[in-house]
Amino acid sequence: LYRQMLAGESHVHVPELVPELSTRRLITMEWLDGRPILELKAASQEERNRLALGMFKAWYVPFYNYGVIHGDPHLGNYAVRADLDINLLDFGCIRVFKPSFVKGVIDLYWALQRGDRELAVEAYRSWGFDQLNNATVDVLNEWAAYLYGPLMEDRPRLIDESHSSRQGRKVAE
Repeated sequence: LYRQMLAGESHVHVPELVPELSTRRLITMEWLDGRPILELKAASQEERNRLALGMFKAWYVPFYNYGVIHGDPHLGNYAVRADLDINLLDFGCIRVFKPSFVKGVIDLYWALQRGDRELAVEAYRSWGFDQLNNATVDVLNEWAAYLYGPLMEDRPRLIDESHSSRQGRKVAE
């Protein structure tokens, strides 16, 4: 599935299944050469940007175009090739979403970007939120603004600009 979904992404690679060594509960895949992404801490900004774009596409192309996410996206499930392409690994945990859910994710992005409260409410309803009132929408929008923040601002950004987990915890509470 991932090989098909990412076939058009020349900088993202997915190992091929080895059917004769796989079962219903165990998938065996070909070996792809690569090194751990954390070994590239000293990479140039240009190299880091390329890696980030590859990882972004490895996650969002399957989700936005097919409604599928890799459910275990920790750094150990990515490897970096010598040419700085990304290998995506470990497909034991994926999730498939209905198109209406994915549409809600995209609609919420646009709602936040445009300040369109009605579109945000429509997105929340598409996910199953009902009995929405102004207070609930305000809280959901605060949560959404926190989660979507890195996608809404075209600038270099640290994963956690507050350098602690407090901001995320505050928003979640």
